[in-house]
Amino acid sequence: MSSFSPIFTRLRGPPSLKQPGSNATSSLLMIPDQYLVGTSADATYIQNLFVKVAVESRLQTINPPLETVIFCKMMEFIHNNYRNSITALKKYIDMLGDELDELRQQTPPPPEQPTTISAHPDTNMAWESTSSLA
Repeated sequence: MSSFSPIFTRLRGPPSLKQPGSNATSSLLMIPDQYLVGTSADATYIQNLFVKVAVESRLQTINPPLETVIFCKMMEFIHNNYRNSITALKKYIDMLGDELDELRQQTPPPPEQPTTISAHPDTNMAWESTSSLA
């Protein structure tokens, strides 16, 4: 298998997206070295995943046709665009978080209000009685 770009050389798996305090993880599997024996040094992650699945499926010969290689390259392209979008969104979210922190620091706290309790105006009145004591 040949590659169109040297950037995809010998990827074992994607780096983890897990950040401290985050529950996001990479959904792509790591490919153990046992599956990569005999694969091309410039094979992409998706091509190596194809080999792993083929070996696990007990295919006798792993010699993908050109269409399969092209499909793997397309999947790699989609995957890279997806990862780049996530990276851009993460940077934007971090920037917004920094801006929010700045605004919180610049905004003074509200003045403290006195905590006096005022009596209801009717509490000092005597009720007039209409009954007569005879």
